[in-house]
Amino acid sequence: MISIHVPAMRSRRCVRAISARVNDVPGVQTLEFDLATKTVHVTGPAGPAAVAAAIGAAGYAVDERAGASSSAATTPAGEPWTPSPPPLSVCRKSRDRR
Repeated sequence: MISIHVPAMRSRRCVRAISARVNDVPGVQTLEFDLATKTVHVTGPAGPAAVAAAIGAAGYAVDERAGASSSAATTPAGEPWTPSPPPLSVCRKSRDRR
Protein backbone atom coordinates (compact mmCIF):
# COMPACT_ATOMS: atom_id res chain seq x y z
CA MET A 1 0.00 0.00 0.00
CA ILE A 2 1.16 3.51 -0.79
CA SER A 3 0.16 6.30 1.61
CA ILE A 4 0.76 9.92 0.60
CA HIS A 5 0.02 13.00 2.70
CA VAL A 6 -1.74 15.80 0.76
CA PRO A 7 -1.93 18.87 3.05
CA ALA A 8 -4.43 20.80 0.89
CA MET A 9 -6.96 17.96 0.65
CA ARG A 10 -9.89 19.33 2.65
CA SER A 11 -13.19 18.26 1.11
CA ARG A 12 -15.01 15.80 -1.11
CA ARG A 13 -14.38 18.18 -3.99
CA CYS A 14 -10.63 17.74 -3.46
CA VAL A 15 -11.10 13.97 -3.26
CA ARG A 16 -12.96 13.94 -6.59
CA ALA A 17 -10.23 15.97 -8.31
CA ILE A 18 -7.43 13.75 -6.99
CA SER A 19 -9.39 10.57 -7.62
CA ALA A 20 -9.98 11.47 -11.27
CA ARG A 21 -6.22 11.69 -11.88
CA VAL A 22 -4.96 8.87 -9.65
CA ASN A 23 -7.47 6.36 -11.03
CA ASP A 24 -5.82 6.84 -14.45
CA VAL A 25 -2.41 5.68 -13.15
CA PRO A 26 -1.61 2.17 -14.42
CA GLY A 27 -1.52 -0.31 -11.56
CA VAL A 28 -3.89 1.49 -9.18
CA GLN A 29 -6.30 -1.14 -7.86
CA THR A 30 -7.98 0.62 -4.94
CA LEU A 31 -7.98 4.21 -3.81
CA GLU A 32 -9.01 5.44 -0.35
CA PHE A 33 -8.97 8.89 1.20
CA ASP A 34 -8.73 9.93 4.83
CA LEU A 35 -9.74 13.60 5.09
CA ALA A 36 -8.97 13.67 8.82
CA THR A 37 -5.29 12.90 8.19
CA LYS A 38 -5.26 14.31 4.62
CA THR A 39 -3.85 11.04 3.33
CA VAL A 40 -4.38 9.15 0.06
CA HIS A 41 -4.03 5.34 0.29
CA VAL A 42 -3.42 3.36 -2.90
CA THR A 43 -3.12 -0.39 -3.40
CA GLY A 44 -1.79 -2.15 -6.45
CA PRO A 45 1.51 -2.24 -8.32
CA ALA A 46 1.48 1.49 -9.13
CA GLY A 47 4.65 3.30 -8.06
CA PRO A 48 4.68 6.10 -5.47
CA ALA A 49 6.25 8.53 -7.96
CA ALA A 50 3.45 7.92 -10.48
CA VAL A 51 0.78 8.42 -7.82
CA ALA A 52 2.47 11.61 -6.55
CA ALA A 53 2.71 12.90 -10.13
CA ALA A 54 -1.02 12.26 -10.65
CA ILE A 55 -1.83 14.13 -7.44
CA GLY A 56 0.34 16.98 -8.73
CA ALA A 57 -1.48 16.91 -12.07
CA ALA A 58 -4.72 17.39 -10.12
CA GLY A 59 -3.20 20.57 -8.69
CA TYR A 60 -2.17 19.37 -5.23
CA ALA A 61 1.26 19.14 -3.64
CA VAL A 62 2.33 16.14 -1.61
CA ASP A 63 4.06 16.75 1.71
CA GLU A 64 7.74 15.97 1.12
CA ARG A 65 8.43 15.86 4.86
CA ALA A 66 5.86 13.10 5.29
CA GLY A 67 6.88 11.41 2.05
CA ALA A 68 5.12 8.23 1.07
CA SER A 69 5.09 4.96 2.89
CA SER A 70 5.14 1.96 0.68
CA SER A 71 6.36 -1.59 0.67
CA ALA A 72 8.56 -0.45 -2.22
CA ALA A 73 9.57 3.19 -1.88
CA THR A 74 11.20 3.26 -5.28
CA THR A 75 10.09 4.12 -8.79
CA PRO A 76 9.29 1.31 -11.24
CA ALA A 77 12.85 1.77 -12.56
CA GLY A 78 14.21 1.02 -9.08
CA GLU A 79 15.26 4.60 -8.34
CA PRO A 80 14.50 6.20 -4.96
CA TRP A 81 11.21 8.07 -4.86
CA THR A 82 11.64 11.81 -4.43
CA PRO A 83 8.52 13.88 -5.18
CA SER A 84 8.78 17.30 -6.72
CA PRO A 85 5.45 18.90 -5.88
CA PRO A 86 3.77 21.58 -7.96
CA PRO A 87 2.55 24.79 -6.32
CA LEU A 88 0.19 24.12 -3.45
CA SER A 89 -3.47 24.16 -4.43
CA VAL A 90 -6.01 25.10 -1.81
CA CYS A 91 -9.40 23.50 -2.17
CA ARG A 92 -12.09 25.87 -0.99
CA LYS A 93 -15.64 26.43 -2.06
CA SER A 94 -16.19 29.51 -4.12
CA ARG A 95 -17.66 32.36 -2.12
CA ASP A 96 -19.12 34.39 -4.95
CA ARG A 97 -21.46 36.99 -3.43
CA ARG A 98 -23.21 38.82 -6.23
